[in-house]
Amino acid sequence: MSIAAHDREEADHRDALLTAARDIRAAVRRRRAAASEALGAYDGATGDRLVEAIAFLRAIKESDRAYSEARASALERYARRFQAASGRE
Repeated sequence: MSIAAHDREEADHRDALLTAARDIRAAVRRRRAAASEALGAYDGATGDRLVEAIAFLRAIKESDRAYSEARASALERYARRFQAASGRE
């Protein structure tokens, strides 16, 4: 492998890694925001809070699902980019 090809592969790998990290970071932010909003609504409720507890648990479940999907998608994109970069020579 030439030095230029190696440098290009290293740059492609670096870009793929940084893109995956940015995508996952964004998913973490969305997850935190959803959890914080749900927690605020639950904490601010009065009375027996059953309805708010159910809404809180559903919101956490949904934010976890969305995070998991976003994380998996980012890692799949990373793998494809890395494999494509590694396949070039």
